[in-house]
Amino acid sequence: MSIHSNLSGKTSKFCDLEVYLKCPVEIDSFDIVPTTSIVSYLIFLQSLGVAISESNGFSLKKFKVNHPGGSIGNRLKNE
Repeated sequence: MSIHSNLSGKTSKFCDLEVYLKCPVEIDSFDIVPTTSIVSYLIFLQSLGVAISESNGFSLKKFKVNHPGGSIGNRLKNE
């Protein structure tokens, strides 16, 4: 899988799946520092993770096994 915002990139030819995330401009004054594109990738990848978890039937019980402590674990103690 290739996830990119560069149509002239060369990684796509090595992948079975290509995802192009269009990023018209970066928000820095030079339009070169990855700012807007990072947010686009973050939203896409988080959404993909949720979709994969849901399609695999990932439950709250399984989630609790991976997060027994910390703030997430404490929040899930009563679940």
